[in-house]
Amino acid sequence: MFLVSSSSSAAEMETIGFAKALATAKERSPNVKIAVADIARAVALARQARAAVFPTLIGNGVYTRLDDDRRVGDRIAQGRDSLSLSVTAGVPLIQFQRWGALRRADDQAHVVDFNEKAIARDVVVGAARSYLAVLLQKRAVEVAIRARDTSKAHFDYSVAREKGGLGSKLDAVRAGQELETSETQVAQSTLSLLRTQEAHGIALGLDHAVDAEEEPSLTIDEKAVKPRADVEAAKESVRAANRGTNDLFRDFIPTLSGTFQPFYQNPPTLTLPETGWQAQLLLTVPFFDGGLRYGQQREREALLVQAQARLEDINRRATTDLRLGKAAIIQAETVLTRAREAARLAREAARLSQIAYESGAATNLEVVDADRRARDADTQAALAEDGFRQARLDWLAATGVIE
Repeated sequence: MFLVSSSSSAAEMETIGFAKALATAKERSPNVKIAVADIARAVALARQARAAVFPTLIGNGVYTRLDDDRRVGDRIAQGRDSLSLSVTAGVPLIQFQRWGALRRADDQAHVVDFNEKAIARDVVVGAARSYLAVLLQKRAVEVAIRARDTSKAHFDYSVAREKGGLGSKLDAVRAGQELETSETQVAQSTLSLLRTQEAHGIALGLDHAVDAEEEPSLTIDEKAVKPRADVEAAKESVRAANRGTNDLFRDFIPTLSGTFQPFYQNPPTLTLPETGWQAQLLLTVPFFDGGLRYGQQREREALLVQAQARLEDINRRATTDLRLGKAAIIQAETVLTRAREAARLAREAARLSQIAYESGAATNLEVVDADRRARDADTQAALAEDGFRQARLDWLAATGVIE
């Protein structure tokens, strides 16, 4: 019953090719969506910092109601009802601190943008690995089914020989036990495939299981090598942190801003005519701030050390990936060739053992052992195929081709 329901669900499952799987993961992954939102937030913060270096225009209005007029002698100093209107234009003239904050905000927006590309690369590589995992499990199911069919044929033949008086009850029981073991492995492999397909759907950002449609080519073109997104993101972080550490001098430069305010006062007072204007220049000199600026500088220096350490680590890993990539492909290809040849010979040995058993030149135990060896060899060949695909994927990821 389990195998029937599994087969029916697999028939209805969505099947996606390799290229589409990578594109789907990049489009729908929650991690990528979060990274894109981080970019929007960083841009918004940069816009907020930029607003501090632009002129401002603020309007004010005040209506006042008193119990009675305020008089000085026979003159009204302040009327019972008064209305004051003003417009204040502020212009930051010298604002090195704010300009430094604006530059750091812009740098952070660039860093977040590069980080989004690095996250997208990780998502795509993860989706590629889940795709290959589905292919491996499908191959494992094929091996288990082929072993089950071989065990079924051997069991039927052993039962027929027993009924014909040519075989023993022991042969039939041993063949039946091997058939049940093969059926168990088919069920386990099928369940593992379903789990892998569900995990593949999650890796693609979908809410259902997804099957792998085709064998990916994973073509290697050394001319297509380009900078890796994670390396570029680490470099951008170092550049931004290094610029931030150079901003200490800005924090000690005085700031100068100007304001211009036209106003309307009704009724006019002794100190305010009905209309007029005033202008001011405000100079601020930061003599002492309790150590705030030095603390900020130390924080920036610590961020620079962290960014440099991350870049060093990523560069080391990238160099190792490139150095190991080609060697891994060569060795994986050798392993695959040997494993396939071993599987072919094991299947041939199983076939010859069956022929020998049918002719009376071999025992049932030898047939069972040969079948097990053939199944194990096919499993190793499937693992070697996956190892070869993984090696090529690792090379493509190391060279920045897949991202």
